[in-house]
Amino acid sequence: MSTSTLANLSLAALREAVEIKEQINKLQARLAALLGSSPATAVVAKAAKSGKGHSKMSQAARDRIGAAQRLRWAKQKGAAKAAAPASAAKSKGTAKPKRNLSAAARKKLSDMMKARWAARKNKK
Repeated sequence: MSTSTLANLSLAALREAVEIKEQINKLQARLAALLGSSPATAVVAKAAKSGKGHSKMSQAARDRIGAAQRLRWAKQKGAAKAAAPASAAKSKGTAKPKRNLSAAARKKLSDMMKARWAARKNKK
């Protein structure tokens, strides 16, 4: 119930709402006693059933999922073979070689970025 709704209720209506809430709490306690659990345990069990908990996935599982996804991407792109999973390369201590741009490619990218920056500056 929002505070604006509570402000609009009369004193009698507020008292009745409190009584109803107390009855609900008593009934929940009785139900928990019948089922052989405490009210606090029932609340925890309800939260567990609702799926609001958080479970962690192992690194190996994430690696397998990632490798499978990379295979799907490679298949979609039409590649003949998918590359080995990056996690396997990291675990062996070998890293991918660093790619280097040629001087001409760096110059071209630099000029393109300068043109974008100039256009943005002139736009303001």
